[in-house]
Amino acid sequence: MAASIAHPVKQLRPHASAETLAQLVGVTSGSIPQSIAPARQRPPPQAQPNKQPNQQGRPKQQQQRHSQPRHNTLQLSGADVSRVRTLSIKGQRSIVGLVQLMQQYASAGTLDKYNLAAALDRTVQLGKQADSSRDGAAAWAVLRPLSMKLLQTFNAQALVALLRAATHFGSFSTDELKAWQAALKQQQQLEMLPAIAASNALMSLSTLAAGRKALKAAVDPILVVRLVQGWLQLIPGMLSLNVCQGLYGAVFLGYPFSQQELDRITQQALKVDGRFTAENGAQLFRAWSLLDAAWREWDSSRQLSIVAAASELQPQALYPCNAAVEEVLCRVLSVDMDAQQACQTLLAVGQLRFHTSAASIAALVDVCICYIKRQEQPVMSLFAFLDGCALLGCRLPPAAFKNCLDAVSAACASNPPDAPRYISTAAWALAHLQQCDFEAWQQLAGLAAASSTADWPAVSLCRLFQAYMHVRAEHGQAVQLPAQLLRAASAALAQEINIQGTTSALHSRVACELEAACPGEAVEVEQLVGPGYRSGEAALEGWEEGWLQVDLAVPSLRLVVQADGPYQYFRNKPGVPLPTTLARDRLLRSWGWHVISVPFNISKQQLADHLTQQLRELR
Repeated sequence: MAASIAHPVKQLRPHASAETLAQLVGVTSGSIPQSIAPARQRPPPQAQPNKQPNQQGRPKQQQQRHSQPRHNTLQLSGADVSRVRTLSIKGQRSIVGLVQLMQQYASAGTLDKYNLAAALDRTVQLGKQADSSRDGAAAWAVLRPLSMKLLQTFNAQALVALLRAATHFGSFSTDELKAWQAALKQQQQLEMLPAIAASNALMSLSTLAAGRKALKAAVDPILVVRLVQGWLQLIPGMLSLNVCQGLYGAVFLGYPFSQQELDRITQQALKVDGRFTAENGAQLFRAWSLLDAAWREWDSSRQLSIVAAASELQPQALYPCNAAVEEVLCRVLSVDMDAQQACQTLLAVGQLRFHTSAASIAALVDVCICYIKRQEQPVMSLFAFLDGCALLGCRLPPAAFKNCLDAVSAACASNPPDAPRYISTAAWALAHLQQCDFEAWQQLAGLAAASSTADWPAVSLCRLFQAYMHVRAEHGQAVQLPAQLLRAASAALAQEINIQGTTSALHSRVACELEAACPGEAVEVEQLVGPGYRSGEAALEGWEEGWLQVDLAVPSLRLVVQADGPYQYFRNKPGVPLPTTLARDRLLRSWGWHVISVPFNISKQQLADHLTQQLRELR
């Protein structure tokens, strides 16, 4: 809920009657109606004989002033009238009534920034109610130009109310965002925003940035840094609701927290205040997974977000403690969830590489499946659900599997431009779960054939080719794709591999030990392999069958050695490979290769013994 807009005027007395307040709300001229005045009048002086002072010693002018009767109207200051109007706005029960009131004030020339800020907040509140989206859009069409006209008069909280409304109604131009940021940067007390306003500002900015690339590029990184640093000062005593929203917004925008800051934020988010919701839990999980992704990007390519660069801080390898993750998951499962919250939580747990109980994962999956059966699953939630299941190795019940395929077909029909994303996500997830049978592949391949290859982004092509290899290995050469699409998919995967980093120190160390363990055999580093023991250029020549790049290969022994890093294992159980890691090794074995996995945390002393033992078992 957005912060209410502060006003410098003293509040109306709380004991004022409802009838009196209702009459005050109608004030537009600045005077109290006659019907209210008698309640505020005193009896004339002659009715109070006991209180008459001795006027003998007073000057004549003062005696005349005190003997004059009072008027029957009470004048309000302009600030009082503004406050009464603000109360009227906050009390509106419908968007239509609110808009009519605002238009009335605007036409009379009496609309001010306080009224407008209150109207923005109230419109968002009413806009979240059922069947109000059309009225909300109409209200925003009225409030938007009025707000931009008064933009330079807004205080920081009013500016946050405007941004929150723009986010809710999904309509803000790049120029408007730049003007809004410039106005906010001029606020001298920006760092003193209340906790709820600071959290709303970060969350709203991140939502706008996620919606359009142009808006994301227009975000002012210095302003974000100021907002986050001010928000951090407010963490003690902050409600869990605001903690989760602010953290997610800041992380999405690219702010690099320290481990100490993350621990403090997580601790505050988990304080029991009765405000924690399933949505907050999903925000926490997503923020944690984004922090992990930011570190991986920095670790592999030294790429910084513009916000991180502006902060002059570097990303760190951050992770919440295992107990905190389990606590959040427990709380999420104990409250009501909708489809989006359940699916986002499932996906975030998978992206975190967090190994939890089968019962917890099953509970999340059950919530998602209930919505799928009722066909109440939002499109993007469906694909978060499929990705989450694949990352955690959670197979679907047969009925849910069929419902998912039907939902994919419906999504492609209703939104053709996003069909490549829908098809590739479903194919990749089902293939890794070993649930993409021949009939399912035929259905997905048919959907893929209906779209132009030129419309497929690189990430979707890579996922489609990976799915194709897994399904073809399982069901044989009957698994097909259109030739042009298949060629483009193979090329996209090759391009992605070329972009990836160079050989790691672990790879080099394993290569030396492998050469010692296999004397006289050629050891190839970062080699391409394919079906039928093909390697090198031969693997690429058979691209229709599939190929993978492996860390080390000994072609003469049909041996692949994978020096797996931490991202191939669960974070909280580093000895347990991820389901996607197991699927990769399963594919290599189906092509006739022996696979040895070398864990990233193996010591130098253990490495030689590990390779020797594994080779002995293969022979």
